[in-house]
Amino acid sequence: MKKVAAELPKQRAAEFYIALDNIATAAVKMMKQQGFAIPFKLPPNLPPIGVSCGTDGSTARIDMIIPTQLIQSMTAAGMQAFMQMNGGPGAGQGGGI
Repeated sequence: MKKVAAELPKQRAAEFYIALDNIATAAVKMMKQQGFAIPFKLPPNLPPIGVSCGTDGSTARIDMIIPTQLIQSMTAAGMQAFMQMNGGPGAGQGGGI
């Protein structure tokens, strides 16, 4: 979280962080309880999304930082889950005669 906080503007009135990996994991668990199991695994300790609010002169300012590591991990987990649910690479491709 320190790396994300360091990327936000130094002058800020408020800041908050969104742990997207926790939200995704909770959603997958809830779907599993409803009978729809998704093979979705994320690495531990992903950085959060950081949001800050402040002023810049006479205007309000909102900044958001989405770490590259978070985007890469969420994309990889989503692609892996999609491939596993659809039979792996090459599944569904018609064979030649």
